[in-house]
Amino acid sequence: MGPRRGMVALTATVVGTLIAASFAGSYGWLLAALALAGIGQALANPATNVLVRARVPAPADGDAIGYKQAGVQVSALLSGLVLPAVAAAHGWQWALRVSAAAALVVAATIPWVRAPAPHPAPPKRPPLPGWLLRLALFCFVLATANAAVATYLPLFAAQDLGYRPRVAGGVLACFGLAGVAGRIWWTRRTARRESRPAALLTPLAALAALSTVPLVLATLPHLGALVWAGALGVGSFAVAAYAIAMLDVVRNTTTGTGRASGVVSVGFFLGFAVGPVSFGLVADHAGYRAAWSAVAAVLVLATVAGLPFRRV
Repeated sequence: MGPRRGMVALTATVVGTLIAASFAGSYGWLLAALALAGIGQALANPATNVLVRARVPAPADGDAIGYKQAGVQVSALLSGLVLPAVAAAHGWQWALRVSAAAALVVAATIPWVRAPAPHPAPPKRPPLPGWLLRLALFCFVLATANAAVATYLPLFAAQDLGYRPRVAGGVLACFGLAGVAGRIWWTRRTARRESRPAALLTPLAALAALSTVPLVLATLPHLGALVWAGALGVGSFAVAAYAIAMLDVVRNTTTGTGRASGVVSVGFFLGFAVGPVSFGLVADHAGYRAAWSAVAAVLVLATVAGLPFRRV
């Protein structure tokens, strides 16, 4: 497809599904719309990674990946600041339509993207290298924890800590702001190191695991304010680790960058599917303290999953 067509397909799908979701009359309709949005979302990293690989030489590719991946956290920041207020004033349907309008603004910039021409895929694709599958496994474990945190931070703040919706949205915005800073800072630092980017995955996952301690403690009486520290810590480290994984893909695939990005994204999005559902089940049956402790355990597993890259 090439990166430009991929980004057009991405934004068109997102706009259409956000508008469809805003008219959802049932939970099933809402789920169907979001499933279609996920299909478009799958194009994001393959399209943009191909573009970075073709247009940005090292070490500047570290900055490019950092800013690109930080865009996800900018959306979390803006969503946390803007959408609760829109939903409170005009209903959640209009909050979704505001998001669709933002995607249309992005779509208007795509014609100015200097993208390489698409080329046909080779008739016989080589087998996937072992390091790529290990990276996909790491991203699956990481995203299982990351998605749970991103999904449940505002609900925990509102439901368990008693924060007003706008303040609870501010907790998510804090998480997003930390993710922006973390992705830009860590990818910039990593791009200038002689070692492979993936060598930093284990330290980042370990720091993210430590950052869940304030979330566990926030469930105790009079310690709810620690939720802000947990949002900052997990946003700074767990969110940054995925950007480092994407930089590793761009650096270590001379051809087939789109395919390699897709493989790693499969692991990441599987984690995004598993994490919120699992967290919700634990929270419903055992409470938020047990659920945040489970997130900490998953991040410890991510630390272990990243160990093979410490030796490369």
